[in-house]
Amino acid sequence: MAGVGSLGMAAVGSLGMPWDPQECHGIPGNAVGSLGMPWDPQECRGIPGLAPCPRSVSLLPSVSSCFPAAPAPQRESSRQDSRSCSLIPASLVPRMPFPLLILVLGLAGAMEIQVPEEPVVALFGQDATLLCSFSPEANFSVAELSLIWQLTDTKRLVHGFSGGRDLLQDQGRGYANRTALFYDQLALGNVSLLLRRVRIADEGSFTCFVRVRDYDSAALTLQVAAPYSKPSVHLEPSKDLKPGDVAVVTCHTSGGYPEASVLWQDGRGANLTANVTTWQVANEEGLFEVRSVLRVLLEPGVTYSCLVLNTALRQHGHASVTITGQPQAFPAVALWVTVALAVCVVALLAVLAFVCHQKVRESCREDAAVAGPEERDEEGEEPKTALQLLENTESREGREQEID
Repeated sequence: MAGVGSLGMAAVGSLGMPWDPQECHGIPGNAVGSLGMPWDPQECRGIPGLAPCPRSVSLLPSVSSCFPAAPAPQRESSRQDSRSCSLIPASLVPRMPFPLLILVLGLAGAMEIQVPEEPVVALFGQDATLLCSFSPEANFSVAELSLIWQLTDTKRLVHGFSGGRDLLQDQGRGYANRTALFYDQLALGNVSLLLRRVRIADEGSFTCFVRVRDYDSAALTLQVAAPYSKPSVHLEPSKDLKPGDVAVVTCHTSGGYPEASVLWQDGRGANLTANVTTWQVANEEGLFEVRSVLRVLLEPGVTYSCLVLNTALRQHGHASVTITGQPQAFPAVALWVTVALAVCVVALLAVLAFVCHQKVRESCREDAAVAGPEERDEEGEEPKTALQLLENTESREGREQEID
């Protein structure tokens, strides 16, 4: 059978459940423990009726196990025998043509199970359902069902079911009293797992193995999320502020997961995140406390807003602080200085207006004194007024009419 093992296809056990070639996992009902948890990976010890499972055998994609083996022949090489595995009962090997063996192995895996493609989002501390289902045949009996939920990366058992009952002897630490199936729906093909009181450590990939007459497996991702508390902001220092001072605006929130995205804006909508330093620290439960600090040059009437985003929950929290005005944000001394400057400016303008008025009056008098002598005629008469000029014009026009 060494030649068969080298074909790179997978062996199938009596229950069709998978074992990990790297860790020598067993199969339900045949390996150490009732659920087939791994035996010693260093010695790769088998169990009565099973040959040692090789680290190199892999016959069908992602699924492999060992059939009950015939008594092992005498070893020719201890190294070679320690890596061999009887894939089917030895009594059948001489009589089974190789193409038929390929056909038998290919029949396994005809079942198809469904799991969500998108991550399952579960709230921290709440119960979550890991969906997994298949379409049972008409004469399906729950007694035929073998089910394993395990962590995809570590192969740690989360929940097992076989022969109509839960098998939890080898359940991984941390999952005791936290898992259950929907037993009244097993006959309908619903093999979903209920995971109670979700923790941050539960986040990751879970694999659902189902075996009835055929078998299949699929993995889904659990994403844990927790909402953040309402953000709070405060200004430091909070008094004796002057325009142009450097101040620190701090935004704080806690109790959320995963890490938050923090954005800062001013009242005009400008992004201030470039001037921000943010710390996120996880507590013993894995929940984050977030503290974000913005440094700004103070301007009266400006609003600074902090926005905290939880991408897993599509949740956002908002808080802001406004520099409302001089009476609250700035000291009274600045106000008195401003008033004094305004009074000085008004007084200066009044003085300038008075001086200009005096200059204008003097200029007018000088113009009148210069223009007086020029209006006298050559005979030394007094300057004619506008009224006299008008009368002379009228007399001249009257004489011209008489002549005509």
